[in-house]
Amino acid sequence: MNEARPPLDAQCTLLQGSTEFFPALSMALDVARKEVFFETYLFNTAGRGQDIAQALERAALRGVRVSVVLDGAGSRDMSPEWLARWTQAGVLWRIFESLGVGGFWFPSRWRRLHRKLCVIDRQVAFCGGINILDDHHDPHIKGTLPHPRLDYAVRLVGPWVQSIHVTMVQLWSRLEIFRNLRARRIGAALEAWRDGDPWPLGDARGPIRLVLRDNVRHRQSIARSYLQAIGRARQEILIANAFFSRRTNCVRP
Repeated sequence: MNEARPPLDAQCTLLQGSTEFFPALSMALDVARKEVFFETYLFNTAGRGQDIAQALERAALRGVRVSVVLDGAGSRDMSPEWLARWTQAGVLWRIFESLGVGGFWFPSRWRRLHRKLCVIDRQVAFCGGINILDDHHDPHIKGTLPHPRLDYAVRLVGPWVQSIHVTMVQLWSRLEIFRNLRARRIGAALEAWRDGDPWPLGDARGPIRLVLRDNVRHRQSIARSYLQAIGRARQEILIANAFFSRRTNCVRP
């Protein structure tokens, strides 16, 4: 594990790789008392990824309401044994846009859940680029990487947690609405709709804020945030990013 680094400020702590992220997340899950909302693109239980699966299970067994959303493409190989264990423990888990027959041949299935978010008891949140995947595990070859992946997450407390909580509740509500409508449970669908936005978004001004992207109204929201921050820079710009494509609006002459 890397040497412990100081927090970015009193309310934001930087975590590098799963070697720092997984223990911090597990510790927070183990003290959860009321609710956990969790979203990820890829959930792989090989190696240390199993630590998070176990922590979510333990929370549900204590009576905590645990709501998990997994992407239907990134987590399509999620362990059936673990899904069964979660169900038995009381974890509520849903699949975002299951690929089904035909896979990616249908453009409607290109919309994926790439968010990696967790909110615990509306008090602490985790956000970043780290999937639930051991830094040394390669799921494609089912082998060990010679060097760990480099990625980051942050642990947050303060007003930003409320904004993350609201967007996670909204997604869960939408999944429940469509799930109940498909099953023709109209009353349950209406109840899910009423539960979709129980709290207004907080005023999370300052150096940290939540920026969401989707394929309809907010296709360029994150790119614009990058450009605005770069435009205000006066001394230094540091970017740590897994992907950088020239086919984005982040490219400027």
